[in-house]
Amino acid sequence: MLRPCHRAIESVTQPGPVRPAHLRLPSGGPGWLPPEAKFIYRQRASHAEWTNALARNRGLQHLAVRGLARVRAIFLWFALAHTVAQGLLLAERAGSAT
Repeated sequence: MLRPCHRAIESVTQPGPVRPAHLRLPSGGPGWLPPEAKFIYRQRASHAEWTNALARNRGLQHLAVRGLARVRAIFLWFALAHTVAQGLLLAERAGSAT
């Protein structure tokens, strides 16, 4: 008869890290949020999620590099390219509006 590894038993029986009280979320979901926080949370969809979707549509889906430094470099290059592209788009819109 095989015995389970003692490390596997310890990982199951030991509780995970406990968040400090000021970082714990009360139960009840988003309903407990104040109105200002709900507004900010809704704005996230139109800003952050749009940027993430645009990144995926432009090919940033799979990274063929290993290591945090290389991954960070790819993301920084992408962020720079995104910022320049959005700046050019805004400049074009401002030029056509005048």
